[in-house]
Amino acid sequence: MSSPVPHRPSDDIGRTLRTVGVTVAIQAIHSLAVLAIPVMLPGAASAIGVEARFAGLFTAVVYGTSIIAMLVLASSINRIGPMTLCVFATVSAAAGLALFAGGSLAFLVAAAVLLGLAYGPITPTTAGILAGRVPQRWFGLVFSLKQTGVPIGFAATGLLVPLLAGLWGWQRASLVLAGALMIAAALMLALRRAYDGRRAEIATDTSGRLAPLFLVLRHRQLRALAVGSAMLLIPQACLGSFLVAFLMEKAALTAIAAGGMLSAAQLAGMICRVVFGALADRMKERFTLLAGLGALSACGTAATAAAEAGWPLAAVTLACIIYGAGAVGWNGVVLAEFARWSPKGQAAAVSAGATAITYAGAVLGPALFGLAAGTIGYRMSFLTVATVAGLAGGWFAAEGLRMRRHGLPDAGAAEPPRTVNAAERDSPA
Repeated sequence: MSSPVPHRPSDDIGRTLRTVGVTVAIQAIHSLAVLAIPVMLPGAASAIGVEARFAGLFTAVVYGTSIIAMLVLASSINRIGPMTLCVFATVSAAAGLALFAGGSLAFLVAAAVLLGLAYGPITPTTAGILAGRVPQRWFGLVFSLKQTGVPIGFAATGLLVPLLAGLWGWQRASLVLAGALMIAAALMLALRRAYDGRRAEIATDTSGRLAPLFLVLRHRQLRALAVGSAMLLIPQACLGSFLVAFLMEKAALTAIAAGGMLSAAQLAGMICRVVFGALADRMKERFTLLAGLGALSACGTAATAAAEAGWPLAAVTLACIIYGAGAVGWNGVVLAEFARWSPKGQAAAVSAGATAITYAGAVLGPALFGLAAGTIGYRMSFLTVATVAGLAGGWFAAEGLRMRRHGLPDAGAAEPPRTVNAAERDSPA
């Protein structure tokens, strides 16, 4: 079957800027919520009755639930409305953080499920909104800008959560974060009319719950992107789940200092997402760029794994920055590629199916890392993750070479944007 062809979204700079800002904020809020508990778990583990490496299983439950939520809700985004769905997701995330404060294993598992239900629809919903409002020639930059919300949220977690937990304890800190999310959900209500009004732009396939998954698997480029990004997500997920605990144990850093290293890594990734996204828009074939990011992720992960108590703080920081640049810097490029290849009106469905496959890396990676850390230790576990990142780079390099050899059509081929009528131009969305 032939590959999907690019579609022709709207061209309105003002709407693009407003929408990017909103989607960045939504991504940041939910990223903070998902990472807050793994960051607090080293201090809460004894009270709950688990070990700190349980963060891997927690993350696996979050992303496993996210996959189910994405596949179930992908065909309902159009019916429910994207911003309404974001409101419900934010309330679910707030409930998860509130339950975590209960301080038991049952509450911890329930929190993971609620956070997964919240996190699942966020990427396809925001991707669908953007794809209908952004000229294709800007996809790499704009989708990378949107995805900076993830490292912004993760960086805020590394700086804010250890500080709140140190001041008030992890239980009160969790409740404060839950309250902040409820305020964010209330603010999103004001945006429902603007973003739920024009739903035809994010129409999805309602032929079945698994339709988004099959839509991706049927096409070579989409399938290759999804499998490669699943491998790239493993070092990214392990960065958020284990870096703080690893640096506290092996590099003898305090919780606040280790959280600062996590923030440095995420900020590096945020900057690189924008840089690599802009670079991708200037390239005809972008799989080679993703191959380089896989190699960078492998080098950074290996360098971080070597950190120990005798290292200068500057050396630990540099290793974490390289780790973050590679492990966090690729998402926007991949999402833009998915959008480029999406059939018209199917950007949300493609994003849901592709993200479901990608999230398999976040389910398996941290879970296996947590189990492995109990036997071979954190250091060897991170080195194994570095190997996976290198394999991801090889996967993208091979696929890029195949595309160049066979002269396959470029997903980002120039196409004039459609004209925006007056009603759309004046729309607040």
